[in-house]
Amino acid sequence: KPTVGYYVQKLYGENSGDEYLPASISLNNTQDAVKKRIACSVVHDSKSGDVMVKLVNMLPVSVKANVELPLPDNKTATASKTLLTGNPNDKQAFPVTDTIEISKQFPYELPAYSFTVIRVKNYNIIN
Repeated sequence: KPTVGYYVQKLYGENSGDEYLPASISLNNTQDAVKKRIACSVVHDSKSGDVMVKLVNMLPVSVKANVELPLPDNKTATASKTLLTGNPNDKQAFPVTDTIEISKQFPYELPAYSFTVIRVKNYNIIN
């Protein structure tokens, strides 16, 4: 049975892109110990035009965040969201895909022990 680590590697590999984009994430909890366990990465795939946002929460509690992307102020998009959540040793965890609306700034609650990939298809944001 695939492990949580397997699914994380698979999701990273399928959403690697070829150009890193600047982005930021602000959290409702500014403690240093919390900030060290939350990560955000945004990449662009020049071949497909897709933009991928990857969010990680290594804490045993959920964290509310505000994600800021390098998008025009008035642009919104519907994206696919793949969420993998569960204790790192969980043998029953598997990714679940849904949709999400995003814009230049959008709130997102990162579940405990989670890895989220938000993928916007054919969204060439590079000017």
